[in-house]
Amino acid sequence: MGIRSFFGLDCEAAANACDRAAYNEAGLADKLRLRFHLFLCPPCKDYTRKSEKLSYLIKKADLKSCTDEEKAVLRQRMEEKNSESLN
Repeated sequence: MGIRSFFGLDCEAAANACDRAAYNEAGLADKLRLRFHLFLCPPCKDYTRKSEKLSYLIKKADLKSCTDEEKAVLRQRMEEKNSESLN
């Protein structure tokens, strides 16, 4: 057992804890184990930093999803384009 996994987090579990923490789904114990793991593991620290930056950029972009009607129109247009290209 390596020192990084001593507190119950190997790198894969740390990545999962990082993702749960980003969505406020991680408990206090998970967050503490993650912080300790990040202190000892530069690759996971880098992953966490990039994940946090991506989350920030997505929130900053203020993305909106299409309505069901808009999706149906887009789907129909794509099907028409595909059928035109096949002929």
